[in-house]
Amino acid sequence: MQESMDKMTVQIALIIVAYIGAYLLMMLLGNHLPGMKAVIYGFNFLLGVLAATLIKNVLHFLENKNIVTRKYTNSFLLNHISNLCFDVMIVAGIASIEINDLKGNWLPFLLMAVLGGVVTFLYLRWVCKKLYPGYHHEGFLSMYGMLTGTISSGMYQEKGIMPSKKIAGLLCSAIISDTVMFKSPTCTPHDKVIAERMARIAEVTLEEVGNTVFAGADLSKPVDELIFTDFKEFLIADHKLGIGQVTCLNSDELLSRQDEMLAAMKARKEDRGYDYILIMLTDVLKEGTELLYIGDDQTITNAYGQPAANNAVFLPHVMSRKKQIVPRLSELWG
Repeated sequence: MQESMDKMTVQIALIIVAYIGAYLLMMLLGNHLPGMKAVIYGFNFLLGVLAATLIKNVLHFLENKNIVTRKYTNSFLLNHISNLCFDVMIVAGIASIEINDLKGNWLPFLLMAVLGGVVTFLYLRWVCKKLYPGYHHEGFLSMYGMLTGTISSGMYQEKGIMPSKKIAGLLCSAIISDTVMFKSPTCTPHDKVIAERMARIAEVTLEEVGNTVFAGADLSKPVDELIFTDFKEFLIADHKLGIGQVTCLNSDELLSRQDEMLAAMKARKEDRGYDYILIMLTDVLKEGTELLYIGDDQTITNAYGQPAANNAVFLPHVMSRKKQIVPRLSELWG
């Protein structure tokens, strides 16, 4: 309890310092530009943002230099303080309305309020169905909450949890890996939003994470470990097959071991009784997959629309085993 109270006290103190800084800045500018004093005070919120950003950058600089060893800002608490202040502002604005001023205007006032609420509701439902297919109800609640100032940043903050820098980095890496740097057909706009948020918390860029995740497979690994680590079995219309996937930034390096890979694939096919075995060398930079296969050339050509020969074919824009490789074989075999 003491830890929680101390964090809240620190956030309030930082906010007060930012307000004092903004007020002093307004006074300074107002004294030097008396003719624009009213304008300067009217834009106090911009000066407040400037002061808060300056304080945050100073603290960040001191942390990087190890002068300050404790992280004082807490985004979760600051977001909730801002939400509370926003709600107070809305309530105060409504409370300041003079009832007498509404005499004779009740009907247009109610129509505007009801119409605005209905339009916002319908518009967000339509948008969320486009942005969050399969989970648009959750997306709707989150976005509607953000527009009304009660929820400010997705499910983590909705649950009252702020991931640590390390956990945020791991979550960002997982999203980038699963969506193949947002190029997989399984990727949704929400994936990128969450990944960007986690990257900000982890203080890294998406490009840095992507380069690390897909820096390339370790070519020194035994070939079985290299191509069968991510390997799944499928049964499609009495055809038993296995499909493996290796995601990388340079598939040409992996293809230097193509003969070795094909020999291992052939041995696995005979050992486990597969009708076909496929290995996807998915290249993030090429935005496609070098597909190695043991099986019939014509089947691969018919399934993927690219001429297959010598147990290999390049499939442009194919990044997903689940969404692109398996469904086309299912269509072919009925």
